[in-house]
Amino acid sequence: MIGVIRKISALQRRISFVRRANVSVCPSSRVLYEKFSLGTNTGCSLTIGSRSLIEAAITFEKDNACIEIGDNTFMGGCTVSLAKSIRIGDNVQVAWGTIFFDHNSHALSANLRRDDLANTFRGKKNWEHVRIAPLVIADDVWIGANCIVLAGTHIGQGSVVAAGAVVTKDVPPNVLAGGNPCRVIRQIT
Repeated sequence: MIGVIRKISALQRRISFVRRANVSVCPSSRVLYEKFSLGTNTGCSLTIGSRSLIEAAITFEKDNACIEIGDNTFMGGCTVSLAKSIRIGDNVQVAWGTIFFDHNSHALSANLRRDDLANTFRGKKNWEHVRIAPLVIADDVWIGANCIVLAGTHIGQGSVVAAGAVVTKDVPPNVLAGGNPCRVIRQIT
């Protein structure tokens, strides 16, 4: 346990020092995959609740982006890209290879996105024409392997998202959902 606390403390110091990010990791949790990218962004925050196991690559795309992960939550080999807000509840299980976005990354118009890469290298990406919407995963959700969960969606409490699903719209509570695009398959009793 002492080794885990030292590792988390070192992680908190490293992230806080690099870009003045606010990092709060409960000592009873474990962060195994320490890839957190802030780029030139400041004011970002990462909160991980108690008894959680997080293996994720998290990229903060804009200033003040915030990710909150609840208690007793597992995220295995996930990728997270956020520009504003992602909230993952308590008792959530996220299988390997799942990707979360709270934004569309680029404008739809080719003319508007043409200079995105060059501007990103200069730390001046234009987000004006990019859709950004909070992403919420409620308590007790299970997300299968290799899913994609997109901006503005809400997965309701107790739901299961089948492996390989592409979540483009809200998933109601207590359902099994899957497919591309993700749709309700049946209620969970």
